[in-house]
Amino acid sequence: MQNTAACEVFPSAEHLVVIYTCLSGLTERSAHLLLIWKRFPSVSRYLTPASSLQFSEEPQSQDALHGRSAILRCELSGPEDMRFWWTQDGRRVQDSNRRFQEGSNLKFTAVDRHADTGSFQCVASSSSTGETVTSANASINIKWLERGPITMNEPASEAELEEAERIVLQCHIDGHPRPSSKWFKDGAQLDRKDRILTLTNLSTGDSGIYSCCAQNAAGKVCSNHNITLNIFDKSVPRVLVAPVDQVVLRNEEAVFHCQFRAKPPPLIEWFHDAEPLQAAVVCVSVEIADMGERLWRVFSAGRGERVRCDPPRGQPEPQVWWERAGARVASEGRVHQRDGDLIFSPTDRSDSGVYTCVARNTAGQKQQELVVTVATSPEWIVQPQDTHVEEGQPGFLHCHARSTPEPRVTWYRKSVPITEEGSRYKLFSNGTLRINSAEVNDAQTYSCVCVTQAGSLSAHARIHILEKLKFTPVPQPSQCLQLDRESSVSCVAKARETPIMHWSRADGADLPSHASQMNGALRFSTVTRADGGNYTCVASSSVQGEIRAHVHLTVGVHVEFKLEPEQTTVYQGHTAVLHCQASGDPQPYVQWMLKDKLLSSSNEDKSQFKMFQTIALSVAVAVAYIIAVLGLMFYCKQRRKSKRLQKNRAGGEPETECLNGVQLNGHRVSEIHEEVALSSMRPSADSEKQQSCGDELHFPRAHLQTITSLGRGVFGEVFLAKARAIEETEPETLVLVKSLESREETHRSEFRRELEMFSKLNHAHVVRLLGICRETQPHYMILEYVDLVLNTFKCFINSMQQSRLCLNVFGLCLQAGTLRLSPPVNCPAHVCSLMSHCWASSPKERPTFSEILQILTDSPADTKV
Repeated sequence: MQNTAACEVFPSAEHLVVIYTCLSGLTERSAHLLLIWKRFPSVSRYLTPASSLQFSEEPQSQDALHGRSAILRCELSGPEDMRFWWTQDGRRVQDSNRRFQEGSNLKFTAVDRHADTGSFQCVASSSSTGETVTSANASINIKWLERGPITMNEPASEAELEEAERIVLQCHIDGHPRPSSKWFKDGAQLDRKDRILTLTNLSTGDSGIYSCCAQNAAGKVCSNHNITLNIFDKSVPRVLVAPVDQVVLRNEEAVFHCQFRAKPPPLIEWFHDAEPLQAAVVCVSVEIADMGERLWRVFSAGRGERVRCDPPRGQPEPQVWWERAGARVASEGRVHQRDGDLIFSPTDRSDSGVYTCVARNTAGQKQQELVVTVATSPEWIVQPQDTHVEEGQPGFLHCHARSTPEPRVTWYRKSVPITEEGSRYKLFSNGTLRINSAEVNDAQTYSCVCVTQAGSLSAHARIHILEKLKFTPVPQPSQCLQLDRESSVSCVAKARETPIMHWSRADGADLPSHASQMNGALRFSTVTRADGGNYTCVASSSVQGEIRAHVHLTVGVHVEFKLEPEQTTVYQGHTAVLHCQASGDPQPYVQWMLKDKLLSSSNEDKSQFKMFQTIALSVAVAVAYIIAVLGLMFYCKQRRKSKRLQKNRAGGEPETECLNGVQLNGHRVSEIHEEVALSSMRPSADSEKQQSCGDELHFPRAHLQTITSLGRGVFGEVFLAKARAIEETEPETLVLVKSLESREETHRSEFRRELEMFSKLNHAHVVRLLGICRETQPHYMILEYVDLVLNTFKCFINSMQQSRLCLNVFGLCLQAGTLRLSPPVNCPAHVCSLMSHCWASSPKERPTFSEILQILTDSPADTKV
């Protein structure tokens, strides 16, 4: 199928006719299409050949805030040899720090409401074909809001407030879109929303401070200069001129002046000694009041301004006029005066200076100065430029502009104003910014804004930091490597260009074969003892030289805890013991910390002194008690001896001793104790079972939690503790622990013999051996805890060997549940009762040694005790 099209154009005065013909090759049929364009006067061309260049994205009009960033996008689908540029209102856009072309897009770092108005177009041109295409117009709707003062439009000056019938205030806050205004009096919002506030029917209630605020899409601001109104009640007369005392000669004239102001005018009466004067009195004033202090006004160039010269109060009314440099201001021209007003139409930079308002009457002349400053927009003298700064060195950015008055310069970093707090920056009066010591993070874009009342000027510059050659971080001078482990030592450096890192031994020897270095890291596949020593890391740069870091490597075994301290419960006033053991190479030094503070030797001395006090007190009480018991024994022995001698002389038979620690029914107490113990022993097994007894009783030391120290015995310290899972039926058991700290062989043999004895005993009324700790020094013997032992014999732990009598009697009492000795012959009844109480099954029913002593002391003198 073949399609062809023929175009026939019939030009005429008013129309353009085009006929398209479509021919079909198969059917030889044709179809016609008639298109008619009406000619408009503004159309000069009707057909344009189709361009091969097409915009894939044309710039679009958009909203933007003044001082904020924006971007106009432009993309073209076409050849790669395209060139782009932008125009503003037909003029080509020149790149600047604030507005520049980024690729094919136009970027604004800070939109300016004055410079960025108009229509923007993107223009693309092909270098190969020369073909050019222009985008549609796009504009930026810049939204802005600018603070301003409140001015009083009516009356013209504050001096006229007293006579004013109404007051008109205007809020000079401007912006786009037009902001909505709110008025406030003394901080309270008024029901007025226009930029102009009119006050009528004035009263004293209208007095106050008036301010305004405005808001639009760009934000919200309030007036930077408010106005204060003081409204007086006009119906109340106010004294303008008061009479003053005078001294005159007799028969001479004395004139007193007085003047009041009020509406309606007040009636003036004179009194003499409280009596009204009948004669007519004329109040004459030929005075003139002061005009006030110097005034300052700042005007923008090219605008019409008017300054009112209010005549001072005086009689007669003073005449006023304006002067400059001693000459009257002309009544015509660009700067002239009319009816007391100084008029500028418009202002010019040359109008800056001092003007004088002069008032004169018959009483004299007064004047008031006005200083006029015509503000001009800032102009660049030195614009900020991108700067390269060495790290650690000071850097400078210059921002110099001229205007009238001198512009106020503010520097910004990341949109935050820069201040001199912290001594990081220094701001000079000429606009120069100094960075005292440049750091890497100072590589930022800085903005300089110069502001006057006539306008503002801004520019941007970037600081590039030239990094110095340095280690990041500096390698630790002393490091430890784990023996027989893979390990590495890191060394990282930074510079302007990537530095070269190299490791070497300080003695010049080659690195071992199992050591390699890559990217600054020295790696050891397997650390050996020979790898210890001094090493040097060298970072070098062709531009910045080289730096070195020395590292001493120590090969050892990392510290590991063999025994860690556990949570311990201790009674107040008692001693607590915490165990801690660690291993490593070299041997680690163990220190204790309390609440993140190292425990010093002074704390240890205090603890040792306190422990010494406790032990000394316990020993003193035990010795005193032993002396008392021995004295009682000696007294009883002498008494019994005297009675035996009396009986021997009388021919009687010797009496059996009872409870004297020597013989009981013909047997020694120690023999009875041994017999009872042997009767309670389990049947011994073979020798192999006896040898394995120590292994069966082994208990981990870490499962012991010390509660308090009870004192010291022959073998060492004795303390109360909690044992975890030592009894199958209890998670924790209260136990008595005896430690073997003595180095004497006799004490160690006695400790082993006592262990062997307790391991063979198994009786309900005999203390049981629950466990042994022998994996490290000192060895521990863990015994069953019995209240009777702690309450009755706590003071005797340090002197068990000396108080053999007490222990033997105690042994009998413990074994009373299975052994009942028959009463000795002729033993008194109260002594037999005492022995029965000692054999009571409940420990609470057994008498204490103090009670036994009291019973024996109270025995009748004729008893055979």
